[in-house]
Amino acid sequence: MNLNLLVFVFLGIVLALGADNYQIVLVQKKDSFKVSCNYDKYQLSKNLTFPSLNLTKDGIPIISILFTNESYEKKLFDERFEWTGDDKTLSFVLKSLETADSGDYVCVSKDGNNIVTKSEVTKLTVLIPPILALQPPNTNLDIFKGDFVNIRCKVTPQPLENLTISWTLGNNVFTRDTFNERIYEMNRLTCSAKNRAGVSAKTVFITVKAPEPSVVLNFRYTKSPPSKSKQSYTLYWNKSNKIGKSIITHYQIYLDHVFHANVSKDFELKHLIPDLNIFHQHSFSISACNVHGCSAFERIDSEATPFLNLTSRYITSSSLKIDFTANKNQNQVTYDQICITMVTRCDDEKQCKQVVNDSHTEVEFKSLKPYCLYSFVGYYKTLTDPKTITTPIIDVSTSPSAPDGVEDMNVVYDNNFSLMQLFWKKPTKLNDKRVNYSVSYVPYNEPDHFQPTNLYSDFADPTTAREYEHILTGLKGSTIYLIKVKAKNSVGFNIVEIVRETDEKTPSAPTNLKAISSTDTTITIQWDFETSVNRYRIRYEEDSEKNLDFIDTPTNERILTGLKAGRNYSISVSAITIKRRTQEELFGPPATRWFQTGI
Repeated sequence: MNLNLLVFVFLGIVLALGADNYQIVLVQKKDSFKVSCNYDKYQLSKNLTFPSLNLTKDGIPIISILFTNESYEKKLFDERFEWTGDDKTLSFVLKSLETADSGDYVCVSKDGNNIVTKSEVTKLTVLIPPILALQPPNTNLDIFKGDFVNIRCKVTPQPLENLTISWTLGNNVFTRDTFNERIYEMNRLTCSAKNRAGVSAKTVFITVKAPEPSVVLNFRYTKSPPSKSKQSYTLYWNKSNKIGKSIITHYQIYLDHVFHANVSKDFELKHLIPDLNIFHQHSFSISACNVHGCSAFERIDSEATPFLNLTSRYITSSSLKIDFTANKNQNQVTYDQICITMVTRCDDEKQCKQVVNDSHTEVEFKSLKPYCLYSFVGYYKTLTDPKTITTPIIDVSTSPSAPDGVEDMNVVYDNNFSLMQLFWKKPTKLNDKRVNYSVSYVPYNEPDHFQPTNLYSDFADPTTAREYEHILTGLKGSTIYLIKVKAKNSVGFNIVEIVRETDEKTPSAPTNLKAISSTDTTITIQWDFETSVNRYRIRYEEDSEKNLDFIDTPTNERILTGLKAGRNYSISVSAITIKRRTQEELFGPPATRWFQTGI
């Protein structure tokens, strides 16, 4: 904390106030300003009727201290001031200065409203770190290599005394308010301004752009008729005089990603590359250059003439032959070796079939896996060119694998028909999206009466499904079915068979429910018996009391005991069967009648 002391001295009756001028510098808004006035309270009170001591800022009172024989009376206009005093000295302290506290401070003695004397003016200046602004106000600049950068660092007056301004670029420092230099690489440019209160900085991020890639337009080629296995290419491009603000000096030509030649800007805008192998694909690239560098490459690729063409034909669903035929220029070339390579995406297996002599025009691959995508490509060399040449790739799919993990879930209806919901998983290796699925079923004892249903006649993208689902309806209850799920594509098909039994039908309500006898406390009931029923459940309740009781019986007759005389009873009988597959109980609907005990 900086503590600045200002002393005013009162002498005798006519107060003589003297002071020096001070300046306060604010660094972190924690500085304090202190004013102390020396005086003789006895003399002041004796010679003035209504004595007071006042502190003013720019002519406006901010503190007033009234004196009496016994005490001080404080009148504060600015609550931020603190004060202490005795009969000889009054001190005023202002903490946490702000720029608005700058001004002319004067200590004034008064008798009532009449000014007796004033001190000299003390000028207080509160400083803060410089406030910077860039002109132009860009904090990101995109330039071409070697361009001038002109930026001014403008400082707002605080005031500007004891101020230094500098620019920093890498390890270089420029002590001035305006930066005007060439920039050759990406960098940070920082302006710093410093005074007694602190330092402020502004940074500009500079990006150096490559020469504009659009300066080379319509890059193209033509090729001559082939001579044996060779062919010449002529490259053409449009003229452009500048890259950004710089004149083009020459063009760079690359062949197959390797530097080939420099072409002067004064030459005709074309370039001949002779005697390239027609069976190879070639890459041509061009770049325009100036004194600062070269533009981005513009690239074009030639089309190779296949030396061998591959075609495939199936022998079985798990084997095929690859036929290869030479193009019209083959009779001018003697090949050294040919390898037809098979790559499967199912398990990364690779096979290479070497072709020994000219008499071979086909090669056979066996033991192919179902539902896999195979790729075949030929590699060969000629006696005149040791570089390996590659044929275009052909892709072949084998027939799909059988549906995996077929499961079912049964739902039984009261109308004696079952619904069967089938699920199966997608294959682990799924490389052919064009797979059709179908489901057919037949009662197991009627194998000649299959009932086909169509499922996913064209399943567009099975790679998005984790499993497939199909619902069979209209099946008979308590019936064993043979179910076939078939997967088929353009090559072949595979089938999985499952045998499933549908659930039993829900038993119907017992018929001909009647009371064959009754007493005061018993009722004997009877109904028609069904051989498929496991047991019956009897429920009964009195009309005046809603207490429900039930009993089970395996027969079609039952004596209900413990009843009350002369009461009506609601009696219901339901049939119960047991599912053979799950041992779950099936409850049929009840037959209900009212019966009365004897009186």
